[in-house]
Amino acid sequence: MLAGIEGDAPVRVRGPHVGMSGFAHARASGKLLLAFANSVERETYLYAHSLEQLTARTVVDANELDAELQLIARRGYAVDEEEFREDVACVSAPIVEGGAVIAAYTISSPASRFRQRRADLVEAVQSAARSAALQQVVS
Repeated sequence: MLAGIEGDAPVRVRGPHVGMSGFAHARASGKLLLAFANSVERETYLYAHSLEQLTARTVVDANELDAELQLIARRGYAVDEEEFREDVACVSAPIVEGGAVIAAYTISSPASRFRQRRADLVEAVQSAARSAALQQVVS
């Protein structure tokens, strides 16, 4: 993670921190970046990192993960519902520059709030990612 902004709701998601990396198979941002990586980069990462079971919902089957990465690439966003951490859900959208995904914009929330507002959160993260991409073009 390059940067983060903490929300002001009474219940907050804590844990991810600036500089955090790893466990891409279990995190919305990681799955998003893997989905848009070229096949050599993706295979290199997956060869070097095991699909560790972090929660009961973590995908640890390579074929299942591959199918999910294909879905993410088609729909343009990734979701992690309690795959990285219990009771936490995330949605991530790509920030694109020059036709290439250069980063991921992610929203994390308690899983119950995510389920209640899933469509709104997906739209919000996609909108924010598009805005960030436009800022890259303007700069």
